[in-house]
Amino acid sequence: MDAGAVLIDVGTPKQFALDHLAGAVNIPAESLAARQQELGEHSHPVVLYARSSMRSAVAAQMLRGIGFHRVLSVGTLHRWRAERPDTSWRFSGGLGATPPDPFTHVPKAAAPAEVPMQSPGT
Repeated sequence: MDAGAVLIDVGTPKQFALDHLAGAVNIPAESLAARQQELGEHSHPVVLYARSSMRSAVAAQMLRGIGFHRVLSVGTLHRWRAERPDTSWRFSGGLGATPPDPFTHVPKAAAPAEVPMQSPGT
């Protein structure tokens, strides 16, 4: 398996059929423990998303609890697309694909607001 992260949609099969990121594999949150062998070694990076940020967060916590070391919950599918308008995560290839490494992604910091200087006594 490639060194790239595995992208997992932890939603239901019906939700996955309606919309998902290209290259994502659908493993419903309630099936993750039983299907953990599909994720590779416990040190392999795993990125999770769902329609509900709570669902992906709970799935991430469960994977960490069974020994996966590099798990990232990116929240909802819609939020992920809104915050990352580039198409870098719409890769193809599934479990063998090499998507960008989300563990090295550093979001751009927002520019500080300009605060006008005031002279004393004004």
